[in-house]
Formats: sequence, C-alpha cells, structure tokens
Amino acid sequence: MKLEKETYEALVEYLLQHGYPPESLAVEYQLGKYRVDLAVIDPESKVPLALFEIKQQKTPLTLKTGKEQLKRFLSYLDTKSIPTYLVFTKEGTPAFEIQRIQLEEPQNSVEETGFKSEPEMDFNTIQNITRSAITAETTNRRKRTIDILTGQCVFIISILVVLLLLDAFNIIFISTEHITIGGVIIALSLIPYASKLKFLGFEFERRKGQDKTKTS
Repeated sequence: MKLEKETYEALVEYLLQHGYPPESLAVEYQLGKYRVDLAVIDPESKVPLALFEIKQQKTPLTLKTGKEQLKRFLSYLDTKSIPTYLVFTKEGTPAFEIQRIQLEEPQNSVEETGFKSEPEMDFNTIQNITRSAITAETTNRRKRTIDILTGQCVFIISILVVLLLLDAFNIIFISTEHITIGGVIIALSLIPYASKLKFLGFEFERRKGQDKTKTS
C-alpha cells in the first residue's frame, strides 16, 4: 500500500541518517518462504541483526498478526535473540512509530521504542549485541550436543560391555554379523552430531542444509 511504502521509505531514510550503512539494509529480505519488510544485515557475516515489519495502522489485530509474522521469521534463523520490531504509520516526524516486540519472553510483551531514546538502536550497538547473542546461543547449543553425545556414548559402551561379558561366559554368542550390524546402528546414532563418520569400513556423511537466508 502507498502509506506502507511511504513509512518504509521514511524508516530507511531515518536509519541511514543514524549511521546504518546502506549495505546493511535489505528490502523484502527472504527467510524461508516468507519475506521481511526490512532486515538489518551484518555487512561482515551477512546474518540478520534486526527485523522490521511495517503495518499501516496500529490496532490489536495488527499487533497480533505482526507478532505472529515475526515469530515465523525467527523460526528460520539459528538465533532467536535478534531484535524484532513492528513499525506503524503516524503523523509527524518521523512519520512512523516503532515498537520492540519481545518474542523471546512467554508473554510476548510489547515495548514502545523510539530511536532517539533508545541507545540500543545504534547500529554498532545492535551489531555487538546480536553477535554476542549468536555466540552465546552457539556455545549453549554445542554444549547441549556434547552432553547428549556423551550420554549416548556412555549408554552404548555400557551395552557393549554387558554383551561382551555375556559372550565371554558363553551365555550368548556374538557373531561377526552381529558386530557389523551393531556398528552400523552406533554410527547412525552418532551421525546427527558429526558431519562425517567412518566406522567399520563404512562412511556416513550428514548432508548440510542450504543457507536459509537469502537477500532478494
């Protein structure tokens, strides 16, 4: 719509005037099957730093649908800590009103925000905050993966020890075929935690997904 286009143009101009590099502003930024009205992109890493969805009017319905849209956008990103905003048309200067949407909180609270009163809207600050959040989430995700893998390895080793003891006391008989099948099962259970794994002459490789974020 015309008003939304004018709001978008005013928002972009405002961001440029407040230190946002032109190459950091991506129009209709694609996330999966959706497109974000405006995304701030890290010029170095090319990952989103903030998402903006523009609405013509501010109503309970547009707030609700806007939050649902932002949730869908974040589902396509590795980090859920990226600042998300709804932008509404209004009279005056600037010709828009911004609201920060705290999607990471259970209540999905809405925080009214203005660029001049919010130091977090400075480009360098947003860049540093989001980079730190991505690093923290990556570290936590890696730690959870290691914990899961460690637990699986302990469980598998325990089973193998029991089977070997049973075989040693002639309670059961473990054939070469059984060992091979067991090795394949173990390898398959470890594949989600490794990009490539070789085991008993077999090579398993996890197919890496394509980058889900593309600029239009």
